[in-house]
Amino acid sequence: MTPVVTRAQMRAYDKFAIEICHVPSIVLMENAARGAADIIVRLLGDGAEARAGRVVVVCGAGNNGGDGFGVARHLLARSYDVVAVSRRFCRQVDGRCTHQP
Repeated sequence: MTPVVTRAQMRAYDKFAIEICHVPSIVLMENAARGAADIIVRLLGDGAEARAGRVVVVCGAGNNGGDGFGVARHLLARSYDVVAVSRRFCRQVDGRCTHQP
């Protein structure tokens, strides 16, 4: 995998979107999750055969964890068998991560 932007660049883009453009971080998280789920569906396929397996989404804490849980939610809505796991206990997960239903 070839990174498109560095971690520092992505943080700067997020900060710009949130502070200058006034885009709520939860909106950025939702858009990232939906976009990632779209790519996963494109790679796995959208048929019954693709849905026969299980998709495991490993989530951290904070924003990336929220993105991961959002990806899992979008895949569940598309009838994939999804398991989302976090390496952190619920009490250790950042508040932005817990916005995912």
